[in-house]
Amino acid sequence: MNTALKKTLTRDDYFELERTSETKHEFFHGEVFAMAGVRDRHNEIALNFALFLRGALRGKGCGVYISDVRLEVDEGGHYTYPDVFVTCDPRDRDNPLTKRHASLVVEVLSEGTAAYDRGLKAQQYRRMPSLRGYVLIDPDTQTVEVQTRGEGSAWTLVVYGAAGEVAALPFEGLGVPWAEVFARME
Repeated sequence: MNTALKKTLTRDDYFELERTSETKHEFFHGEVFAMAGVRDRHNEIALNFALFLRGALRGKGCGVYISDVRLEVDEGGHYTYPDVFVTCDPRDRDNPLTKRHASLVVEVLSEGTAAYDRGLKAQQYRRMPSLRGYVLIDPDTQTVEVQTRGEGSAWTLVVYGAAGEVAALPFEGLGVPWAEVFARME
């Protein structure tokens, strides 16, 4: 998340801003935040993860989206542009701009967004009834943190950080190889 615009906006004002702006913004209960550009390695990691998911979930009725598709996290109050997310809910086929029922969200950490991605954004994502997993990828430490919903409101965290490891994802039998996530990283 970058800098907040000065005035508080309604959701409709936010949608109008997004329709006319060349910059994407995230929205949190009236506050609007311009999204900063990302470094090439951030983009490369997100693309690696998205391509892996697209291939692994082919034919399973799921859509894999990258940072240009908006996610409604909290109805009418919080909208984000995750680096990568998956929705397998048929209701999400109705709106080409905004999805509401993500089952997996992936964020690639950066210096400017790490606190938000680990804090408020993580709290908000975990409140989504459809969400089964939240993945944080740290390019600096080359770790993949997988938070998975358990019974009730319990979440488990497993951190993967070595070549040869396979990060278990919240889809039956699906894991992403660490080397696949960090392919082409120096």
